[in-house]
Amino acid sequence: MTRVQLDELITHLETHLECWRQFSGFVNKAKMKDFNRDDETEFLEIKSSIVQQLEVIRTFVLEGGPPKNEILELMGSAPSIQAISEMSETGMRTLENNWHKIFVGWQMVMGQIKAGDKDLGVPELRAQLENHLEFWKQFHSYIVKAQKKQFSGADEQEFLEVKSGMVQELEIILGAIEEGAPGREDIHSLISDAPSIEYISELGEDSLRTIENNWHKLYIEWQGVVGQLKGSAKQLTVHELLPQLENHIDGLKQFNSFVSEAGSGNFTNEDEMHFLEIKSSLAQELEILLGTIEDGAPPRDELQELVSSAPSLEYVSGLSESARRALENNWHKVFLNWQAVLGQVKVMQQHAPKKKGFFGRLFGR
Repeated sequence: MTRVQLDELITHLETHLECWRQFSGFVNKAKMKDFNRDDETEFLEIKSSIVQQLEVIRTFVLEGGPPKNEILELMGSAPSIQAISEMSETGMRTLENNWHKIFVGWQMVMGQIKAGDKDLGVPELRAQLENHLEFWKQFHSYIVKAQKKQFSGADEQEFLEVKSGMVQELEIILGAIEEGAPGREDIHSLISDAPSIEYISELGEDSLRTIENNWHKLYIEWQGVVGQLKGSAKQLTVHELLPQLENHIDGLKQFNSFVSEAGSGNFTNEDEMHFLEIKSSLAQELEILLGTIEDGAPPRDELQELVSSAPSLEYVSGLSESARRALENNWHKVFLNWQAVLGQVKVMQQHAPKKKGFFGRLFGR
């Protein structure tokens, strides 16, 4: 595809996505039963534009994107704003969820197109990842608003933009990372399970907990990717490794302190944010350390499982005694393993000039 064709496709897609946003706006008018004849006329024009633009875009995008039959089925299920306003709650929810699925699908196509136009180096990729993680933090903030049932129409629009940014940037990042990133399908599943803040606010406790846990797992995996990028930039000398390892162990101590205090239920939102920052640092530092230490360190899977098993202080506070004990035991195992490595590094730092072979055994050389 030439540069001119690429620019033309992006323009068509941007216009198409704007029409889908307007379609959603008319669905909201139907829910509020606040519409008139002019709205009906404009709604028909928007649907006509969507169908026409679809054929134009398909001349560029031969594979991928929302299936044509699903788009036409959605259009057919919404003959007018009046008809939508008379839908049952279940019918309305199905319409909104189908719209959300298609809208996110087009955002994915946009991200893939932009990814094909970029060749990210490590510094650019790190910057892109940091921006992507900001979207993840914002995504979670809207989950919290849903839990508290404190949100507005403006929040719903911002939530949609956040999800759009997440999907587009995901494709750009995956275009530069060959392996190690969270699974695309897992991320799309998370976003699909959160079509709106209102939808999340109506979920049962178990379903809401599932969304939070899935978000946490993927967020921590992304932190590991950031750590891998940092670790790939430079292999640590023994003098650099010691403070990095000591800092990591201190983070594990703080992790355990929060877990121990969670049982009392005496924690704040600030504590939750601090706990998340500690886990993020642990995931990043693990990859930096493993970039230098090839043998002797705790297995990556064990630390990832430890962090993933404590998605929040609130979650930990609700664990049974046996589950909390298992969490503490897993922490203790990882902690002692790192202490053993720390002891080896200290010995190595003292004797490395005379015993280079020991350095080689610890680092797999």
